[in-house]
Amino acid sequence: MTAEPMTPQGVLPLVTEAARAAVAPEGAPGWFTTQVEDGVALRTVARRWSQAAEPPARLARTAGGAALYAARIALAAHGRRAVVTTPGTPGLIAVVRPGVAAAPRPAERAAYAVLRHGPHPTVRLRPRAVVPHVRRAAEAEGAWLGVVELRPGATLGPHWRTDREPVGESVTVLLDVPGESPWVEVQAGQAIQAVVLTAGAAGLHAAVLAAPADPAVLRRRLTGPGAAVCGRTVAVLVVGDPVPRRD
Repeated sequence: MTAEPMTPQGVLPLVTEAARAAVAPEGAPGWFTTQVEDGVALRTVARRWSQAAEPPARLARTAGGAALYAARIALAAHGRRAVVTTPGTPGLIAVVRPGVAAAPRPAERAAYAVLRHGPHPTVRLRPRAVVPHVRRAAEAEGAWLGVVELRPGATLGPHWRTDREPVGESVTVLLDVPGESPWVEVQAGQAIQAVVLTAGAAGLHAAVLAAPADPAVLRRRLTGPGAAVCGRTVAVLVVGDPVPRRD
């Protein structure tokens, strides 16, 4: 895919379609898009949710972050670097605009293919083998990622929609974003989407078990090296095979 002229009227459907294809919590996603000058605004359905600390607001910002990452990937795959601004206006998560022309990187092409069509149909890494790749993807978005194990116990937090559950071999990962500002949920959402698309490019499916997860419940349920890292904004994902292996 090469760079092509983008009109404001063309950017809105491209970004909106990609954002809607992002992973999302069960129920309404809590965000919507509108056209602005030369770009698209990602907004919370309730104005106060862009800043509030209440659980629905944090969930909406996390979902909005996943949508924002998907929009960035769509623009990159169409030969444009995304320019993201965060004006801090009530009700506004971010504004994304097409920036300079740039040839899509192979990873961006692969991520966009996963966004549109699901996990790669022929590539298939083992879940443990993909951990370094999803870790790098999370770290690129400012998040920490580690492998953990879950003890049985209480619900971790809001569950996210999935069209399939990982089957057979799988690995559970914890994604943690430090900080207290409202933006950290948006950052976490972008990292979640990056992990989902990176796993998909390796032929695996990543399901979001909880985001934002309850740190207190996590501390009781998690084992492994990542168990001590729980901050305020965390997510738990399971990465595994989308279909049973034959080998």
